[in-house]
Amino acid sequence: IHKDTNLARTVSEKLFELDPDNVGYHVLLSNIHSADRNYPQAATVRETAKTRKLAKAPGYTLIEIGETPHVFTSGDQSHSQVKAIYEKLEELEGKMREAG
Repeated sequence: IHKDTNLARTVSEKLFELDPDNVGYHVLLSNIHSADRNYPQAATVRETAKTRKLAKAPGYTLIEIGETPHVFTSGDQSHSQVKAIYEKLEELEGKMREAG
């Protein structure tokens, strides 16, 4: 069953029938096609999701510093110390590049 794109296509068609607006099914099928190096078909699946205006709900990250929880999403700019946070990230990125 592993890497059986024909089976994946059949299963995804059934899943799309059950829940056609579930973007996760589109992402999964696109990833299967990409793993099989069928990039044109992967792009078609992604384009279908885009045309239908399907989008993944953003994931949230929660970290606790001291006893204060901080919740954010990718690209979040709402934190009161966003400038200092991004400056620190740039500093850390530079150190990681230097370290290889």
